[in-house]
Amino acid sequence: MVKLIFKNNKIFFFYLGIFLLFGGMLYFSTNSDVLLLYFNSHRNLFFNKIFIFSTNLAETFGIVSVLLILLLYRYSMFVFTVINLIITTSLVGIIKTATNLPRPASFFEHSSSVHLNFVEGVKMNYFLSFPSGHTTVAFAMFLILSISFENKIIKHISFYLALMVGLSRVYLLQHFFRDVYFGSILGVLCALILSSLFFNVKWFKKLDSKQGLLNTLKK
Repeated sequence: MVKLIFKNNKIFFFYLGIFLLFGGMLYFSTNSDVLLLYFNSHRNLFFNKIFIFSTNLAETFGIVSVLLILLLYRYSMFVFTVINLIITTSLVGIIKTATNLPRPASFFEHSSSVHLNFVEGVKMNYFLSFPSGHTTVAFAMFLILSISFENKIIKHISFYLALMVGLSRVYLLQHFFRDVYFGSILGVLCALILSSLFFNVKWFKKLDSKQGLLNTLKK
């Protein structure tokens, strides 16, 4: 099943591979968070609004929107996404509590060399940094969206939306790039592992054959 997901979602995994490759090089080759420091010194109103919107894609607005789309077109993926999000967010919570790492606002609070330029209107969090829950949820959810449809445009968009959520967390100084990088891996792994468990189950296949709410309304 996992092999089939990779085969049918080459676009998403191609982009993911590039992100992990260059992101890994960026993370492991430097002692400082280059991306966070770059964003911190390059601020403007346009990007502030873009990244505030992007981060909302992994909150109520974005999650409900994706669930509504799946409910309309595929009951099975709607149910799977709900279960996936519950398990993923629970796992993130456990890891956050176990690691209990400071976020940028706390880490640089008494720094004499780095002054953080917070985005106006964004409520800052100070603890439980690793991994980024928004990023983990985004990559799991948008990978599922990519899996749910054959349309290549949706597969392109799905990755870019997930990436924008991750970048927004660094831009808004809520997370280090490390949190986003490993959050993306965790989100994808959760989606893949759970899909291998669910997609071959009889009740799931039966539910999938019913398509979605739009199909039901046509009958």
